[in-house]
Amino acid sequence: MKSSLEWFALVACFGLLSLCSAAAAEEEKYPERNAAAPAVGAQTIRGTFTVSPGQSIQAAVDRARPGDRIQVLPGTYSESVTIDFDDIELVGVVQNGERPTFDGKGKLNDAVLASGNNFVISGFEIRDYKGNGVVVNKAKNATFKNLVCHNTGKYGVYPVLCQGVLVDGCVVSDVWDAGVYAGQCQDVVIQNCEGYRNTIGMETENCVNVLMTNNSAHHNSLGLLVVLLPDLPTTVASNARVINNRVYDNNYVNLSPPGNTVNLVEPGMGIAVNAADNTEVTRNEVRGHGSYGIAMYALTDVFPPEHKLNVEPNPDGNYIHGNFLSENGGNVSKRMKSLGAPGGDLFWSGKGTGNGWSEATEKTYPAKLPGWNGSVGAAGGGR
Repeated sequence: MKSSLEWFALVACFGLLSLCSAAAAEEEKYPERNAAAPAVGAQTIRGTFTVSPGQSIQAAVDRARPGDRIQVLPGTYSESVTIDFDDIELVGVVQNGERPTFDGKGKLNDAVLASGNNFVISGFEIRDYKGNGVVVNKAKNATFKNLVCHNTGKYGVYPVLCQGVLVDGCVVSDVWDAGVYAGQCQDVVIQNCEGYRNTIGMETENCVNVLMTNNSAHHNSLGLLVVLLPDLPTTVASNARVINNRVYDNNYVNLSPPGNTVNLVEPGMGIAVNAADNTEVTRNEVRGHGSYGIAMYALTDVFPPEHKLNVEPNPDGNYIHGNFLSENGGNVSKRMKSLGAPGGDLFWSGKGTGNGWSEATEKTYPAKLPGWNGSVGAAGGGR
């Protein structure tokens, strides 16, 4: 018989082997950081996690530290990922045209929910989520690049209450509110993006200092929207530039479920400025809209009289000039008909002060729009 000491040694060996096997399995299932942690104050060294099909993106996030990069190889990942700390880069690796895909299978809520500063996400396809595609909440410096979102619920790309937002090269389709949506943000750039078959292609809501440029918005109900809405903590929408965008054929059916504010959007509008101030709209190609190419109106034109508004409802100090307008006004919406507007290139409800137009078209409502008496800088967003 073995002595008690021998039995103890044997059990200890088996225990050690079991721990080693478990550790190996854990390492195989969950990717580990491939670089040592940077020294205090060193910002150039990044640890990188590589996630392969069959592995968990969330598991990599849980092991990461501020400053790390998580790169995800092409494959399908059916999960919702939460990131609640700063300085993380989530990168989809595109190989031979294949992207990693977040697939919600029509059951999961948000694909990615982040709340840390200096967050970057790029390279993913995101599809079939019930809530949203990528949400970044209350962060400084949020970057969304080269994303493809399809059927992701309410929004595709969704920064909210953020300061310093860049949305670049993203394509969003088949969402029931806005494809790209920035809500209550400061210092926003939306560029080189495409939105189609959404209720709204791209929208900035209650934002300050906005640039929307070089985007394509087509076959939505409404192409591009700069808006101030009531009933939100932020009560200002000011200093936006909408410049050099292609906006065409936005006559698509409103996709939103009943009971949502976006139900107010009627098909047939290219670019709309609703109650926002100091907006410049220039050098955009705007064509093929049933109601109007570019419209400016007040909250009181769309909300019922009994809705109490906690914001100043009129658009003020906006400048619309030098756009390329054609083929607008062939199928006027019910709301425009109720206002006596026949359809055309430019619409103003007559509310607000300091607004001006300089366009080479006579298809306007009213027939004579006021000229601009301010300066481009005053209406241009300060970018």
